[in-house]
Amino acid sequence: MFKRQISDRRYQFGFARSRTEALERLEEDDYHIQLVDIVMPDDDLSSVSELDDVMPEEKYLTSKSGLVLIKQAKRKYLNLTSGIVTGYCSDINYLKYGYEAGASGFIGKPIDREKLIQFIEKLRFSAKSRLPKTSNENPEKKIRYNTVFKLVRELNSELNYKLTIENIKRFELNQFEELRKNLPVLEAQVREEQKRREFLIQRDVEREKQGKFPLLPLMDGAIDTRPHKYKSKDGEITFYRYLYLRSRNPLTGGYSYCPIPKEHLSDPDVRKIVEEKLGQPLDSDFF
Repeated sequence: MFKRQISDRRYQFGFARSRTEALERLEEDDYHIQLVDIVMPDDDLSSVSELDDVMPEEKYLTSKSGLVLIKQAKRKYLNLTSGIVTGYCSDINYLKYGYEAGASGFIGKPIDREKLIQFIEKLRFSAKSRLPKTSNENPEKKIRYNTVFKLVRELNSELNYKLTIENIKRFELNQFEELRKNLPVLEAQVREEQKRREFLIQRDVEREKQGKFPLLPLMDGAIDTRPHKYKSKDGEITFYRYLYLRSRNPLTGGYSYCPIPKEHLSDPDVRKIVEEKLGQPLDSDFF
């Protein structure tokens, strides 16, 4: 998929189908960045020492292999920068444990070419800004502080507030002072983001008055494609494909699915966002 998405010659790729194969690749060659799926095939995690402190919650046991890979690689390859590819960007636990395992960022599925390039460039910048190997500073001490700022960028306010407070409680004094110095900048960013969202919400209010599909849910959610089967009176079976908007339900913690009516796909604004999410132009089947 990455080869199809990016044809830029600046990037050279290696691919691995499992955690163990990825570790073998890292041993064979010098990599600067690794993109890891949280859910990876793995033959056996029972003997891995990094398992217990990556993600202790029972419900996440089947999804640990990618985080274990990041933690193992981080300990052995100090200059390697890790990014996570996942469909669970709105899940607070995946983000928290991903950053604590050593990830420098997340990119949500589905992935389009431009977002993937921007994400890789972000990881490249992160790799360049790393401290030299000879530094006496222990990177583990910076995890809690870095986690707060990364979570502030990745999560919405409803999800990140409690986690942020819990992280701050575990700060060392020098980390707390560093946070205090950055508060004016953070406040300005929060105000700017709030203004942006208020504008988008007001725009959607006007769109709904005109019978148009709101854009903000499309921007925040994910797009799923589902097949539907129709059987005529003559017994002829026809298959159709429909698009659904998948978004996090703040009340249940699960996902809500909303069909996107075909008539709204002719709206240039809706179509642009949908195609960006899917990473490809819409087929005629959807019209």
